[in-house]
This record gives sequence, C-alpha cells and structure tokens, in this order.
Amino acid sequence: MKRQPHLLILGAGVMQLPALRLARQQGWYVLAADADSQAPGVALADRFVHIDLRDRQALLSFARGLRRRSGLDGVFTAGTDFSTSVAWVAEGLGLPGVDYQTALNASDKQRMRTVLAAAGVPSPRFCALDDVPDGRVTQQVVAKTGIPAVVKPVDSMGARGVLRVERIEHLAAAVSEALAYSARRRVVVEQFVTGSEFSIDAVVWNGVLHMCGVADRDIRFAPYFVEVGHTMPTSVEGQALQNVVDVFTRAVAALGIRNGAAKGDVFLGPQGPIIGEIAARLSGGYMSGWTYPLASGVEPTLAAMRIALGMEPGDLEPRRQRVSVERAIISIPGIVRSISGFKRARRACYVAEVFQRCEVGHRVVFPRNNVEKCGNIICCADVHADAREAALAAVSEIEIGLEPGDPETIAFLFGNGDRAGLAAYPELMRAVIDQGRAAGRRRQSRHSGPIDAVDAAQRDWNGRSLQRTLETLDPQRCMKQTPVIKDLRPADTDRVRRLFWRALAKGGLQGGRFLLDTIKEIPTWRERLPA
Repeated sequence: MKRQPHLLILGAGVMQLPALRLARQQGWYVLAADADSQAPGVALADRFVHIDLRDRQALLSFARGLRRRSGLDGVFTAGTDFSTSVAWVAEGLGLPGVDYQTALNASDKQRMRTVLAAAGVPSPRFCALDDVPDGRVTQQVVAKTGIPAVVKPVDSMGARGVLRVERIEHLAAAVSEALAYSARRRVVVEQFVTGSEFSIDAVVWNGVLHMCGVADRDIRFAPYFVEVGHTMPTSVEGQALQNVVDVFTRAVAALGIRNGAAKGDVFLGPQGPIIGEIAARLSGGYMSGWTYPLASGVEPTLAAMRIALGMEPGDLEPRRQRVSVERAIISIPGIVRSISGFKRARRACYVAEVFQRCEVGHRVVFPRNNVEKCGNIICCADVHADAREAALAAVSEIEIGLEPGDPETIAFLFGNGDRAGLAAYPELMRAVIDQGRAAGRRRQSRHSGPIDAVDAAQRDWNGRSLQRTLETLDPQRCMKQTPVIKDLRPADTDRVRRLFWRALAKGGLQGGRFLLDTIKEIPTWRERLPA
C-alpha cells in the first residue's frame, strides 16, 4: 500500500481551516501545530501538537522527530505571521519550499524594501528606525519620505501598528505606537502612496508564477488602515490590471520565491503600480481560502500545499466566473450585552459564509487593524453589484448591543476629537459639529436635530442607512425627531438631544442605543456623560 504524504500545517485557526479540510480530502496525513489547543482546526488534524509557532527551534525538533519516526514530506501555513517558521523547518530538513533568508526578506519590511529597491521594483521611499526619533532625525526622515507618511512595524501583519502621519510633529508618537507591535523593535517610515489598492495571491512552481486572484481592497478609518472588505475579482481590467500583475511578478522574482506561495498588496495610481507588501505565503482575510475559490472554482490553498509536498500545483484554470465580496462587521468599543441577526444573515440571498467573532460578555474595540473585527460575511453572485449589495444587506442585519455606561464606549462616542472619518455617519457627524459651533455663536436652536442637513440614505460602516437606524431606535417616531425618553427632566432635554445626535453620528445604531440605554438604566448618567 502506497504511503500517504505527511504534511505539517502551522496554525489551526480559522484561516487554516481550508488547508486542514483540503489536506484531509486528499487523504494526506495531517499534523497541525498551534499555541492554542482550543483552536477550531484542532479536530480536523490527524494529530495536533501544542507548540508556540514563534519557537522555530521547537518546531524543527518536533518535525525532525516526526521525520525519523513516521516521515514528514512538507510543512505549510496560510494566513499567519509564520512563513519564516515554515521556511526554517523546511530548510532544516531539506523539504520543499522557500529558503529561510528568502522568507525573512519577504516578512521583514525593511529587508523587503531594500531588496525591491535594489532590483528596481517600484516601491515607496522609506527609512528604518529602531527608536523614537528626535527633531533632527524626524527632519531627515521626512526629507526622504515626505508628508503624509506611513509608519509600520517591520515584522507585523494585519495592519497592526500601521499609522498614517499627516503632520511632521506627529511622527514620533506614531513611531512609538508602531514599535510596540514589533518583536524586533524596528519600524519603517514610508512614503504615503495614493491610488486604488489590490490584494493578489499566487503560487510559484519552478520559478513560474501562477496567478490565483486579484481583489479590490476597501481600506478605511484613517489614520489606521483597516480593510473593511474586498471584492474578488477586481473591477480593473485590461492594461491597467496587467501592469499591476507585472509589477507583482517582478517583486516575487526579486525576492527569490521560486517554489511556494506569494501574496501581495499593490497600489495603482497616477504614478503607476507600486508594491505595498509581498509575503511568502497565501493571504489571510478570507481571500485564498474563501472568496477566490467561490469566484473561480479553484483552490489555491491546495495548489500551495502540493508545492510544499514537492508536487506540481495542479490545474489552476478557473472553472467559473463569479463575484465574491467579503465585508467586515464593525463594532464601537464596549462590553457585548446582546447579539442578534446572525441567523437572518445566514439565510439572506447570495450569502455563502458567515463568521461570528464575538460573544456576549466579550470586550470589543473599534478596529485599528485587521484582527479587531467582530465578524465577516461573504457573498457570491454572478455580477459585482449583486454581490456587493448582498454583503452590505447581510452585514446590516447584525446588531451588537453594548452594556450601558461603559467608560470606553463613552470615550469613543464623545472624546477623540471631531474626526468625521472615524464616524459611522461622517456627513451627519460634520452636521453635528457645524451645529455645535453655530450654537456657540447664538442661542441654542430648539430644532430636534441636524437631520435636515444630511442625506438619510447614507450608510454606516455596517451598511445600515441613517433612516433605517432611526426607525430601528424608535419606530413609532418621525425619523427627524429625537427618540422619546420617559421621565426625563425638562432641564435635560437639550443636553440629551445633543448627546443623542453625537452618539448616533459617531457610533451609528450602537451609539444611539447605548446613549438611550445609559440614560434609561444608569442613575448616575448625568455625571458619566459630558455636559
């Protein structure tokens, strides 16, 4: 009887579920390693081992023992920070894959930028720092990168610690924040690149690159870079798309990825295509494991695992042409009190997958990176418009209620300045700000709110229109009026009105409901909320 291939998969989390399932379907013997013994993929492995994936030496020792006792034919990961751990083990045992130095060049942003610049691949101007810069160093950095600039930890994924800097005096604080996310205590400061942004997946076999999808990225919440969704395939076509693919291909070759997987973020603007980042692995964010397979009928994860086992990648010709859209579920900060809508979302038209990533009692945050969301929904349809609208409609079904009176929720809704870009309804937020400034110059208007100044059809970050939000909060009232609160003192009326519209603009349905619940349920609300 022919021996089945033995594959070690690093990671047993959600992003590794497609790899674990596909490997089992192939009849391979699957080993999974993860620091979390409760990870959702543990049950899919033939054998699970509890190892911190940052501990390369422990992984190599375990893999060496496996190979000696029962054999080991390949090591693999997808959607993790640990492509260097994969390369360390593979190189140490002479298994297929990229070598360790190549993996390091593709995971350390300073090394990556240096290699790409030397090869003439278009990429942002940059400087590397291992400490918070003083005034002189700040001037030197900005002279090279310009302002605005982007600060990134050299060794973190998922946009953790990544910040846009608009003013030179803010650079030091951004570097300090980014350093906290870097295990190597090093950051790069880069030129800010304008234009559309794309995610790309590919596999490489004997130096030949095979494309496995190009998606449009939807990045929001400056000064952070949070991907609230992506659309597969991209809406860009023709020569513009070919230019993006060509630059990505050059970057992969420059980094020396000849057998394995490659993931890239590429910008396209007036200056042409520019490399954002390259990684020697398949993407996370549901692209390689969900949206591309749904759209094309092709499994890049299977192809990449075959390469990790020394096999040809197989047939990568798309079997269908559909559109997949992924959208994130966003929450404002607080403690989860209630969750509803997930069952309705799963039953909605065109919905293919629903991922719930929060529970009652959890403390949630407003995302500053791509690992702080409360869930994701994936829809698939024949045309872009249907898939996009279905994803927005499904996400809008989700309501995450928060415990009233929580200080972190109050700080988010009523602190953090007046940055309209971080508001659920930016247009309404600007109207609230303008009304507040006008009120400071004259006697406060008795008007019920700023709704006349804005479009009630505008949508928040979860796809919910302003009109729908107001009707949900108080369906018996006219949408232009502040919801009624029983037993409210007359002296509090204007204050509550101002707070309500601010909370609604900043936090959407969550913010409005939190404000109303706090006033109704917290006896000390007058002391907790701003005047």
